[in-house]
Amino acid sequence: LDPVGHPLSVALSIDKRTARYTGKGNHAHDVGAVRADAPVPPDAPVFYFEVVVVRAHLDQCGLAVGFADRTFDLNRQPGREANSYAYFGADGRKYAASDAGAPYGDPFCEGDVIGAGMRGDDGAIFFCRNGAHLGDAFAREGGGALFPVVALHVQGEELRVNFG
Repeated sequence: LDPVGHPLSVALSIDKRTARYTGKGNHAHDVGAVRADAPVPPDAPVFYFEVVVVRAHLDQCGLAVGFADRTFDLNRQPGREANSYAYFGADGRKYAASDAGAPYGDPFCEGDVIGAGMRGDDGAIFFCRNGAHLGDAFAREGGGALFPVVALHVQGEELRVNFG
């Protein structure tokens, strides 16, 4: 994860693979999003990364996993802003530049492993939950480079990323 530019409400581990939310989560602009330090390689047939949900509250989950371009505001949830795509833990919905989202999978919480992938041939974005492929979430045509991104929004939430 990129240690530069993320909100102060996120603490990164020394190895830059674990993120913990230390903010208050009071409003929609109090999110702690962190992107990878490199975009998805343009020549990769398939790019895939996983997120282990280390700590999340059962009654509320502010986690989101997905992709966003370099202009994405790291104080917002991915999927709710232009050029961003995400799978949300709270409701299991998929979001692409929308506050409404669409039904997609089950909500996720502590102990779950969420995978996010992008196919190079057609740009499709997909997600997995605990090893089960949830199907293509988005058909992306063209556009600029996207970065893996994770977001936390409830105090104490923690996740760990694995880029392979």
